[in-house]
Amino acid sequence: MIELSERLLAHRTLAPVDFDVPVPLADVPTPALLLDEDALNRNIARMADFLGARGKGFRPHAKTHKCPQVAQRQLAAGAVGICAAKVSEAIVLARAGFGPILDPATVGAFERKGGYPYAFMSEDGARS
Repeated sequence: MIELSERLLAHRTLAPVDFDVPVPLADVPTPALLLDEDALNRNIARMADFLGARGKGFRPHAKTHKCPQVAQRQLAAGAVGICAAKVSEAIVLARAGFGPILDPATVGAFERKGGYPYAFMSEDGARS
């Protein structure tokens, strides 16, 4: 699974696509994450403040955004790490320099698979 995901993702850039001028929505390359940057920053800060005031760390789930740049903002706000729901999401995050990446569906022992840091609950989870 990891090898297949790596092969399928190898050609994809991690850099955002910048536009010099606004473009019609129909011309935005897909898949695309379109968001309100002020709202994003406000929500990340709100989550960090809420949990920090209670002495809790937070490890946001990247499946909600699938975007290394958003994950970086979450870490900068105090996140203790990042979660991924699928191996392909973890590979994108690892290629962007994140790690270890937690898969909460298979939580546990730290493993190195395919050169990427990834946390698994069991050897069975690492094989799947």
